[in-house]
Amino acid sequence: VIALFLLTCLIFMITWFVLTKSRTFKQTSFYLGVLLLFFTITAFGLASQKYYYSREHQEAIVFTPAITVKSSPTQSAVDLFVIHEGTKVKLLDRVSGWIEIRIPDGSIGWLPENSVQEI
Repeated sequence: VIALFLLTCLIFMITWFVLTKSRTFKQTSFYLGVLLLFFTITAFGLASQKYYYSREHQEAIVFTPAITVKSSPTQSAVDLFVIHEGTKVKLLDRVSGWIEIRIPDGSIGWLPENSVQEI
């Protein structure tokens, strides 16, 4: 939201710079525009970093005593391995009631969505 507000202000400063005839107003709008450009780039950079971090660090804890991890998001899929209650997993994808997970050793599989709780 802040990045969009700063971008709007930057566009206003550019418009003011182009439409103004006074040298003083042109100077003021130029320097304010440069400052706003810096803040806008910084705000967009921080926002994209936050988005990347939140997308890459989705984790959950298994709350089912013992559950078999499947090879695909269906009940009839091949059983890959068993994980137990309290295991921390990384969430990779969601498909119709199933979650693709990765456990700390790097193994990947699918669990029913109701078997884990996001943290």
